[in-house]
Amino acid sequence: MKYFTDLHIHTALSPCADDDMTPNNIVNMACLKELSFIAITDHNSMLNVESCMKCASEKDIIVVPGMEVSTSEDIHVLCLFSDLDTLKKFDQLINESLPDIKNRSDLFGNQLILDENDELVGQHDQFLLTGCGYSIDEINRIVIDMGGVFIPSHIYREATGILSILGTVPEDLMINFVEVEASQQYEGYQCLRTSDAHHLESILEKEQPFDLEEKSIESLFSKLKYIKNVKF
Repeated sequence: MKYFTDLHIHTALSPCADDDMTPNNIVNMACLKELSFIAITDHNSMLNVESCMKCASEKDIIVVPGMEVSTSEDIHVLCLFSDLDTLKKFDQLINESLPDIKNRSDLFGNQLILDENDELVGQHDQFLLTGCGYSIDEINRIVIDMGGVFIPSHIYREATGILSILGTVPEDLMINFVEVEASQQYEGYQCLRTSDAHHLESILEKEQPFDLEEKSIESLFSKLKYIKNVKF
């Protein structure tokens, strides 16, 4: 059966996202757009993932636990996991490797921590738009070893896309997918279309389908996970 996804969505925890990117607003908008799966992927933190999962628990949509990591080279990569506990362990590694820089909300935006009712729990002080202490190769290995999915983000984008920084996608990366925008393609890899939504209206329509045996993260990951020596 065909299921539609948007696997790159930021909440109000990301300073570059709108403050109205709250768990309920995101989940309800995704439901209105008839999506089956969304991934919450804030910059270098997962503090709003659990709230979004709780918000979606009684709705016909599955929230995939995730994060968009900025590597030490400042390449953005999507890191998706099948369960919250594994993401929490990954989050601890990333958090401990971030530089001790405080966010300035007047310059960069708020970093809001919200509960499943969209109530403000607090503001995250550590600035999240910085590179972590791990290289892209190290993050790739960590995610794969933890049973997750690793996908380079918006590969053609200037400044934070892998192509603008490295000039190519290294063949030794353990990936089968790269993330693209619109109708872009990249030879040798399957291309994942997402919204990279920082605003509610940006969340994808029914544009990125997956043919799955069942509606579950396990079934979705069977399509996304790295398979050695497979090229497209």
